[in-house]
Amino acid sequence: SKVVQMWQIPRPDMPAYQQPSQQGSAGSVRPVETSSIKERRRSSLSAAPVGGSELLPSVQFRTGSTVHSIALDFEGSTLAVGTSEHTEIYRIIVRERASGGVYTSPEYLCEPLIILECPALQGGVAFSQADKVAVGGNQLVSVFDLQTGGELVKMERADRVRCVALSADGEC
Repeated sequence: SKVVQMWQIPRPDMPAYQQPSQQGSAGSVRPVETSSIKERRRSSLSAAPVGGSELLPSVQFRTGSTVHSIALDFEGSTLAVGTSEHTEIYRIIVRERASGGVYTSPEYLCEPLIILECPALQGGVAFSQADKVAVGGNQLVSVFDLQTGGELVKMERADRVRCVALSADGEC
């Protein structure tokens, strides 16, 4: 698919949830419905009515080539989209909205920052907390500095790379 969608996860104060149970652990929130976890996941991401309104993507956009992997940084402010041609980096902007003094769901915008000429064909993308991103695809893993867009490391592998991960400091 060439479509990227971001969804706002229902919060405990949204109609699909109830307040923590006195019998549950501190801070636990239980879904109202008693369906299995798999069914809840499916229904929470569908366009089915939730609390009288439809649950729709907060952000949706199309890329120029097939998406193979996506990742959010630790703060949720940067999005990496690994495609079959390159990797696209976006800044996520969250705008709080109020209508007549009543809070409504925030508006999410994705602002393009940089295109890394490194495909994630059947691979993965991952962030570190130190402004680095790893991109893996085919038999190649590359690590980039997000401040400069410069490639820090390029590692060829004998086998196909399916996923990548970085430590918090980006050193390994």
